[in-house]
Amino acid sequence: MIYINTEGTEPTEFVTWKQVHKTNITDPSRTGVQLWKYLYRHGRVEKEKIRKSLIVAQGYVCCYCGKRINLTKGETRIDHVQPKSDDPINLTFDYYNLLLSCVGGEKQLTYKVSSTDSLQSIIDEFGATKDYLDEVNGGSVDITPNNTIVIFDGEPKTGYHCDKLKENDKIEIHPLQNDCFNKFEYIVGSDKKVTVNEKKGCLKTRKTINVTGLNSDVLKKVRYRIIDETNKLISSLITATDSIEDIIEKFSKIQLQLNKKDSQGYYEPFYFVGLEYLNTNGYKLIDTLP
Repeated sequence: MIYINTEGTEPTEFVTWKQVHKTNITDPSRTGVQLWKYLYRHGRVEKEKIRKSLIVAQGYVCCYCGKRINLTKGETRIDHVQPKSDDPINLTFDYYNLLLSCVGGEKQLTYKVSSTDSLQSIIDEFGATKDYLDEVNGGSVDITPNNTIVIFDGEPKTGYHCDKLKENDKIEIHPLQNDCFNKFEYIVGSDKKVTVNEKKGCLKTRKTINVTGLNSDVLKKVRYRIIDETNKLISSLITATDSIEDIIEKFSKIQLQLNKKDSQGYYEPFYFVGLEYLNTNGYKLIDTLP
């Protein structure tokens, strides 16, 4: 998880819509759910503007897990970080209480292979690992053009995560806090599964992990790719003859590379996992270099 700054990104269409519909959306007799449904019925265009603004601010990754998200119908959920039930009038339509989540394992995500795709380009686009793609496709994944492959399998309810699991629950550590990144650490197991833990035994962070299902089995599997890429970056840039000053400079370059959107405004899927792993384990990894 990492801080998401949405300041100044509220769509003007949504601002205008709230002014036009002020009487209906400030009705104290309605619950937060009822108020939000009003937007779905009377503000479909504005709702999609919200979705577009948030996905751009987030660099096309889920606000909680970091999985790649796109605006394809049904691939995202608009989440109220602070539950709208806490204060329906003020929280339901507060743009700065909204973030965009993946669907959290609720359904299978598939992809039709094009003639320009390679296995690596698909892995890079969605952040999955080859092992995971092979697993969910029942064997070695077939990337023949026009073939439809599974990218992320639908999960049983016990594997739900992000907003699908969180729904109306309250979390006290979340991506709208500028220090949330420092609350989590990622541990690589011998089975190549990457578990997220709270730092310093913080119970609030542990609750966030549990409420958003950040240790669902699928997330632990697919996070390994960004860890592996981070290790490769370190190995390719840092040598045993580097001075401390050289190492610090190269670490800064790796951090910038991981924390940079591409020319289309996309972050690498799970990029903040690699960033935190580098910050926590970078100097330990140097000791293993030849």
